[in-house]
Amino acid sequence: MATAVLTMLLTGCAAADQEDSMTPYEAQDTLVVLFDRIQTEVGGDWENQDDPSPMSCDVRGGGDGDGDGDGDGVQFTATRMSVYPRTMDEAKAATAAVTALLTDEGYEILESGLFGEEGYDLTMTNNKGSNINFGGNDVAMGLNGGSDCRPGDFDQILDELRSQEK
Repeated sequence: MATAVLTMLLTGCAAADQEDSMTPYEAQDTLVVLFDRIQTEVGGDWENQDDPSPMSCDVRGGGDGDGDGDGDGVQFTATRMSVYPRTMDEAKAATAAVTALLTDEGYEILESGLFGEEGYDLTMTNNKGSNINFGGNDVAMGLNGGSDCRPGDFDQILDELRSQEK
């Protein structure tokens, strides 16, 4: 019994350490996978407009996930658009599905609901500086957000990306 408890504690600590040591690039990959899952859940054809450029966490208003609210760190953004025609009931169901998926991933609702008669809007955040917005109506759906904010040197990452473009 003691061995099982010790194993669970060590495994939990190892998982937390791995998450805490996540690089900005790994956080970007995690966001892209999450957006891919959302697209699959909602269905339809989506256009990927993800931005490969890094962003300082304080630009998006996110913290760096350490709880001190200073916004130091680096994150990446992603944007997906779908002009797949839907009814308002389908847009409402899609918003509920995205809410459930993000809640399972540790996000909390900041805003959610019908905005006028225009469509549905959802904004969720997690404790690692990530904010995700989803909106839908009978014309289009949109998804955008920032990855978890991770410690990193913004200028160094930008230089790395620029050198890869040459």
